[in-house]
Order: sequence, then structure tokens, then C-alpha cells
Amino acid sequence: MYLACAFIYQHSKLNEMKKMFTLLLPLLFMASVMKAQVDPFKGIFDIDSCDFSVDCSNLLVIDTTASNLWIIGLPQKPFFDTASSPPNAILTDTINVYPQGNHSTFVMDIPDFAFFNTRNFLLTFKHKYQSDTLLDGGYIDISFDGGLNWVNILNDEHPIVAFNSENLYTDQDSLYNNELGFSGTSDGWVTTKIQWVWALPVAKLQGEDPKLRFNFVSDSLGQGQAGWMIDDILFSYVDLGSSTRNLSRRVQAKVFPNPMANGAEVRIEGEITEAYTLHLYDLLGRELQALTRKGTDTFWIDRADLRSGMYLIQSRNKTGQQFVGKVLVE
Repeated sequence: MYLACAFIYQHSKLNEMKKMFTLLLPLLFMASVMKAQVDPFKGIFDIDSCDFSVDCSNLLVIDTTASNLWIIGLPQKPFFDTASSPPNAILTDTINVYPQGNHSTFVMDIPDFAFFNTRNFLLTFKHKYQSDTLLDGGYIDISFDGGLNWVNILNDEHPIVAFNSENLYTDQDSLYNNELGFSGTSDGWVTTKIQWVWALPVAKLQGEDPKLRFNFVSDSLGQGQAGWMIDDILFSYVDLGSSTRNLSRRVQAKVFPNPMANGAEVRIEGEITEAYTLHLYDLLGRELQALTRKGTDTFWIDRADLRSGMYLIQSRNKTGQQFVGKVLVE
């Protein structure tokens, strides 16, 4: 009888430990991929930026429905009285407070080079917000299928190595529609940084088209406040260096001369056993050249009609070994 009771007690304790481990496992996983601060790894490189001195149509698209509040213009209302980089910002109406029962959006494309090639993306922006605390406010969601399906960036389950942020809302900041987001009144201009380092493989999947969407929502009891204002948007990526060597199977290569005037040689170091393809991109992620070589370790980049500026290069073989670097054209 004593032995039976002891077995039942031990079995019960074991089940409790299993349940506790099951509950803790997601938290342990989240702790492994989330950090409070952006990680610069081997260095941060800018892709594009916008201070709204122009319409920034190369970076974002504003919903054109009549009820959409987002507009690029001169801020002219209390609390939103000046842009971070005057004269313009993007905000929920330049003059009027936000109405009740509204949902307004604009969409940004994540640059192809950042998602498919370097496999990391850093978004930086400055913003101010004023809304009913934990009711009305702003949030960001992400789509990987061109906008068919969206999920809040804090609930994203896309394979990821790291998700880091500074001055982002948390899982305690729930709005009236149960979305996590910014609300209340900001302490002046806030600089928010959001960093994704995606899991590799680097192969592009059919239909994969990553986008970010900025949302502002208000309930039916809104008290009419300023809303959300955003300025100084910056797209960047980081040089992962050897930090992901085991994941990305990086190889070493040299680019010479760099800067280049008429052309440059890219030489891959080590034994060449597979055909490599070299891709040349501009800073918007548009592919400009693609060269395939087999049985040689050397590529030649011809300047041709390339304008002066920075370009990104990537060479990769079918086994996943790759080199990512940059070349400057004089």
C-alpha cells in the first residue's frame, strides 16, 4: 500500500513537471530570439530613407479610401505642431483630431535585398502619438504573402533567428480591438527601432512578398485627440559577419578595385566545387546584373551604365554557400 501511494505521488509530481516545462518552453524560445536592444552585429548599412520632403512613394503606399486619415503634409494642430524634419510628416490628418470608429492604414514594402539576400531588416522611425490610453492607438503588422494575411509584428510566427526592438509597444499594451499597440500620449518625439533577422534558407518561396502595415484605430467613444504622426523613416540592414556562419554557410570573397571606375573583380576564396551565381543589386533591392560561373573563382562586374553610388553584391551556389558584400562605383 505504501509503495503504491509513493508511486502515485511521484507520478503526479512528474506530470506537474511536464506541464510546467510545456508552459515554459514557449517563453524560453521567445527569450532566445528577442532582445531589448537592436544588435548592430558587424555594422549597420542604410538602404533608403524618407523625411517626407517628397511623397516617398518609393517606400510606402497610403490607402486611398475616403475614411483613411493618413496624409503627408504640414502638421497644424496641438501637440502635432511641427515635423521632426520640417516641413512635412505623415500623420492622421494635418489639422483635425481623429474621429470615432476609424481604421486607417499605409503599407511599406520590405526591400527584397533585405529579406531574400541579407535576411535581416532594420526599420527606424520617429513618431509622436496622442490617443485614449489602451483604447485608441497605432500598431504595425506584417504580411509575407503580399498583403493577403496580416499579423501584428509581436505575434509573427515566421521562422526567425532574432527579433530586437527599442521603444516598441509590449504585450501589455492592448488596444480596444485586442491588438497590441501604441496608445496614450508620447513623451515628445520617440525613436523606435525594429530589427528582424530571419531564418535561412535563402531560397525565395512562391508568393512570398513581405510588407509592413501601419494601422491607426479608434473606438466608438473616442474623445478627439491628435492621433499618430511619423517622420524620418530609415531602412537598413546589418552585416551579420561570422555571427551566422553556421546558419548561412558564408564564404569569403574579395572585391577589387573597390571603389571601382570601369569594373571590379570578385574572387571567391577556397575550393570551388559548385557553380556560383553572382547578383548585383541597387540599394532598393532591384537586381541589375546576374552572372553564373562554374569551375572558376572569379567574376567580373562591368560598370556599363551603373551610376555612381553604393551597390550590393551576393554570390551563392545551390548548396547554400554565399558571400554578401558591397561595391562603390565612382
